[in-house]
Amino acid sequence: MNDAESTIYASIIGALSAVIGGLVVAIFSYFTQRRMLTHQLRLERQKDLHAKRLVALQNILFAIVFIEKTKDIDYSSEGLSIWKHLTMNNGCNLAFISDEHRDGFSYLVNVLYAGPLVEDRQKVDYNRLSELKIEILQMIDRDFDMKNA
Repeated sequence: MNDAESTIYASIIGALSAVIGGLVVAIFSYFTQRRMLTHQLRLERQKDLHAKRLVALQNILFAIVFIEKTKDIDYSSEGLSIWKHLTMNNGCNLAFISDEHRDGFSYLVNVLYAGPLVEDRQKVDYNRLSELKIEILQMIDRDFDMKNA
């Protein structure tokens, strides 16, 4: 083998090394970027669910306070529309309630579906609703850092 052939072989080996190295770096970069994007999407999904959970808990608190404040009041058309709104929206909030609080939440939903009439609300266990409200507030304090929001 003469000098010209060895130079050609060395050039070919160098070019192949550069191509193989480039492919390895490209593959490594692809999988790294894919992993970073997957991780970022997972974090964004968790943040979104966290925000939806806070809204669901706020809706539950509003429903409890509304029921407590209007204990002996006949509803006007606005009050009836609020009651219908609460009835329609609070049933789906069950997905955001932890297992330990689902019984209390189920009671709230039953109260909402029982009806808005004063006679219906006379049968409500307001102590149980008050306990649920305290539990929900504790859950918000525990799970959401409201001081640094």
